[in-house]
Amino acid sequence: MSLSGPKGDSFANKYRSTLPSIYHFALISPPLHVAATMDTAAATDHRRQRRIILNRESARRSRTRKQRHLEDLRSRVRSLRIENRILAQRIAASSAGSAFFRNVNDRLQMEFVYLRKRLLVIRRLVFLRQLQRLSLPPSPAYLPSSTAAAGSASG
Repeated sequence: MSLSGPKGDSFANKYRSTLPSIYHFALISPPLHVAATMDTAAATDHRRQRRIILNRESARRSRTRKQRHLEDLRSRVRSLRIENRILAQRIAASSAGSAFFRNVNDRLQMEFVYLRKRLLVIRRLVFLRQLQRLSLPPSPAYLPSSTAAAGSASG
C-alpha cells in the first residue's frame, strides 16, 4: 500500500503541518471530520482568493468606467465652451446691429419731428395766405382783362 501522491510525496508529509501530531506517525488517512475540515479550509481559502481576484477586476472596471465618464465630461466641456464662444460672437454681432439700428431710428425720429414742425409752419403760411386773399379787395392784376381795360379808361 503506497501513500504517495502524484509528485511522490507521502500523505503524512503532505499534511504534516496541518494534521495533529498523532497522524504524523501513523500512515493512515485522517478521520473524515478532519479531512472535511481541511477541505472546508481549502475551499474557504479558494473562495477568498477568488473574491480578491473578482474585487480587483471590479475595481479595474470601475476605474475604467470612471475614466470614460471623465473623458465624456471633458469632451462635453470642450463642446460647451465652443458653443459658448459662438453664442457670445452672435450676441456681440446682434448688439452691434441693434446699436446701429437704434442710432438710425433716433436719427429718423429727430428728422420726423423736424419735418412735422416744418410742415406745420408751411400749413400755417398757406392758411394765412388764403385768409389774406379772402380779406383783401381784389387787385386789378387779378381782374379779367375786359374789366381791367374798363377800369383804366374810367380813371
